[in-house]
Amino acid sequence: MKAYRQSKLANVLFTYELSRQLSETGVTANAVHPGVIPQTGLTRNSSVFARLGFNSLRLIPGVTTSERGGAQPSIYLAVSPEVEGVSGNYFDRTKAVESAPSTYDTDSQRWLWKWTGAQAGVPETLPLS
Repeated sequence: MKAYRQSKLANVLFTYELSRQLSETGVTANAVHPGVIPQTGLTRNSSVFARLGFNSLRLIPGVTTSERGGAQPSIYLAVSPEVEGVSGNYFDRTKAVESAPSTYDTDSQRWLWKWTGAQAGVPETLPLS
């Protein structure tokens, strides 16, 4: 679960920096939390207690969604006229919300951007021309 949380933090940090890098292009970048989707196998390597706890969320109406339901927020952000031109936001399903305070650290955003680029062998800034 620690690796999962770190990957979600990195996703948001990277998206905020990507949005900043694309700010003059008209291309948008947003992060999205699609909801809790128990069918993903996320807890398959967790303890039996963690699996039971996570799977018990299915019993609470409105907390979990299906794989299809989990895809809907990304589709909404890609094609909805309501969010056309919206960039650099974090969405909980289809609603823009505040992300965790640590995601707004611009030094962390830039560090992750540079580190990721170095790993991939690409420049620190996007070649936008």
